[in-house]
Amino acid sequence: MKLENSPPESPQAAALAKSGSAVETAPAATPGVAECPIKKHEEPKKPPLRLLLWNIQELGGGFYRPHKREQYVIDAYAAVIKALEIDILVILGVTDTIGVIPEETESGDRLHVKFDETLRDTGPAEVARIAKLLGGGWQTVWPQPQHLYHYRTTTAILFNSASGLSLAASGLAECALDLDIGLTGRLFCASFDAAKYTEKKVFVAVPLGTSVPARPYAVPPKPAKESDLAVTLEFPETSILGISGQGDLAASSAFSGFKAEVDAAYRPPAKEGTFLKDSWWFPRADGDDGVLENFAAVDPGNSILQDDEMHWEALETPTHARDLGKVTGALTDSWLLRHTAEDPSPIVEELRVADLIAAAMKTAVLAKARPVKPEHSQEDSAMTAQRDQYRKSLGKDLWVDGLDNEISDCAHFTRVLTEHWPVLMQIRFIK
Repeated sequence: MKLENSPPESPQAAALAKSGSAVETAPAATPGVAECPIKKHEEPKKPPLRLLLWNIQELGGGFYRPHKREQYVIDAYAAVIKALEIDILVILGVTDTIGVIPEETESGDRLHVKFDETLRDTGPAEVARIAKLLGGGWQTVWPQPQHLYHYRTTTAILFNSASGLSLAASGLAECALDLDIGLTGRLFCASFDAAKYTEKKVFVAVPLGTSVPARPYAVPPKPAKESDLAVTLEFPETSILGISGQGDLAASSAFSGFKAEVDAAYRPPAKEGTFLKDSWWFPRADGDDGVLENFAAVDPGNSILQDDEMHWEALETPTHARDLGKVTGALTDSWLLRHTAEDPSPIVEELRVADLIAAAMKTAVLAKARPVKPEHSQEDSAMTAQRDQYRKSLGKDLWVDGLDNEISDCAHFTRVLTEHWPVLMQIRFIK
């Protein structure tokens, strides 16, 4: 998705990039042209390391999400992850239980509901379902003790041992507390031996737990016990940090403060967002008393049906994206790189948002909705089979062909998975 309200691109820069003149080289005989003394650092020999950060909201159950997700949803997560060929995966938003679980019991001719508040590790069980589909080499690192839920959520760091990674240490580091940008006061950290990629250890730090949207009548989640939040690790000179919140990072002074606190460099993932803007009808159906019936609920991805059944003259004309370039959202998730050593910094070769709409769209339709294929697009059409299964689960199919419907339905399917899109980083170490 495109970043909403992103600054306009310079026409001069766009024209220069299009012409290719920005990469022209001077003739070999040109006076004053000498070989760069650090040229050897521009051609590192070790393979790159690929990491994925994905906030799968309320994985394990929550206010609107079941404690056990449909198998096609779990399959969709795994399909995208496998298509991106990553080495380290961070899953945020893992919950401890769905809260109070009603249990139906019969007593005579009356039906009673018993509420059981027993702790259930429903989120870790869902992570295990995903990991099983990724293959035998994947291992999961959890904060301790017993998953350590912080604000009712915890964080999982998975790594592929078949990629040459092995866990060296894990623990907690301190950070600011600002739930709007996903900072919970503690970072869950894992250090890996990774001789295939670097002589040093690979250090990954991400928030312990995540913030969830405030909801009316919901009991606010509480932090973990202070005794369980003891700081056990400090940042080494080179660290990879992930962050995921509810607020727009691009406009957040708190995010700027966090970058300064940990001395991290920041490179935004182009002009991409990670949190989809609401489709046209949903906020209007919720906030306009003139909408008597909400046909968005009949088929949430069918924008044409919604237009036909819900629009009337007093409303502005509905608008829906007919190409992927018109799909917009906010930037709420990103990777950061901290490097304070004197030796050359690792090279961030790729930092982008995985396009979940493109992943849910069939190849032939995708060619129409996105005429120009981007350089990196491994996730394209990776979970079309799972989207088909989702549509079958709706029962009566009221589908109407059209690019706006295809994009709308794929966007809704991504929301079935999670509101956040994953962020990919490919990094290459010099040493």
